[in-house]
Amino acid sequence: MPPTKKAHQVKAIIHIMPKQDVLDPQGRAIAQSLKEQGFHVLDARCGKRLELVCDVDPTLSRQKQEEQCHTMCRAMCSAMLVNELVEHYHIDIDHA
Repeated sequence: MPPTKKAHQVKAIIHIMPKQDVLDPQGRAIAQSLKEQGFHVLDARCGKRLELVCDVDPTLSRQKQEEQCHTMCRAMCSAMLVNELVEHYHIDIDHA
């Protein structure tokens, strides 16, 4: 049973993809394998999806909690999750 979400928890989903001009061997292999299986695929890009549950300040408003989570995620992406030379990312916040 997953833990229940508390008011001071905000879920962030981080989508990380290789930049368009960067060679993506895993995506290329996926596209080739799909073509060999008879699927009509022109191209494939392979990235990562991370789901993080951030602990935020419970005294803040919902919007401020989401901003705090977004700021933490950007810092984590810059520090270690994303190689910004070859990857780009997008953060979705899910406070529902």
